[in-house]
Amino acid sequence: MIFALFLPANALEVEITSGCLYLDDLYGADYPHTSVQCGIKAGEKKAVAPQSIATALKRASLPYDAAIPPATVIRKGGAVSEQRVLNDIHKLFAARYPNFEIKVDYVRFGRELFSEDPLTYELELDMQRFGVSNGVIRTGYA
Repeated sequence: MIFALFLPANALEVEITSGCLYLDDLYGADYPHTSVQCGIKAGEKKAVAPQSIATALKRASLPYDAAIPPATVIRKGGAVSEQRVLNDIHKLFAARYPNFEIKVDYVRFGRELFSEDPLTYELELDMQRFGVSNGVIRTGYA
């Protein structure tokens, strides 16, 4: 494969939907799917150093110019709110048991949860049980 490098002279701003930025995200489908930087959280806007881009180009055996412009990456999405999940759980139980007073004291996540759309997620709950309970939240995002 031969790649002609026509890198933009200005800083780039790229939106991604996964936790990693790849060369093809920056420069298009003609470039290999080689990672530039990973660990980008949903909703995060992060500067990517030209050296990181140069290293990825080198790993892909592509030539590069020392004057690579910096890039900014924005990962689509954001964190899911514990308060919103608490409210949604309350609504589900209140709809299922309209003749009962429903109180959800708290919701605790084991770790921060992210979603491409922080308002869209799937709740899996044991609706037959009252008291302390566990549930699953599916966001489709890592």
